Amino acid sequence: MRKARLALTAAVVLTASGAAALESGTLTGKVVYLNMGIEEAVVEAVGEGGAVFRSKSSYHGDFILKLPLGSYKLAAMSALTRGNAVFDLSSPPKEVNLTPQRSRIDRLTLELTPN
Repeated sequence: MRKARLALTAAVVLTASGAAALESGTLTGKVVYLNMGIEEAVVEAVGEGGAVFRSKSSYHGDFILKLPLGSYKLAAMSALTRGNAVFDLSSPPKEVNLTPQRSRIDRLTLELTPN
């Protein structure tokens, strides 16, 4: 009886963790300005219900966002300083859709332009 309970508990835990994995997805990519990776850019994904998820780009402009499955508008923002001047930069929004069949989207490029 004890072995049966342990096996059933393990099956429930494995099924629940597998279901949770199917309910989330991953976006990876790079934030660039003039073909150069931009560090510390804010990458923002806005979901259909208005939920906002943010990440920052790494030294070479790379980013990773783990999100619930769904549709998002993805954009990046940063600022460039030259001398005493500060230039705000942003990317046009990209539509992305994470589904159980396509829960990982890699190598997205978010190209910054001056505002």
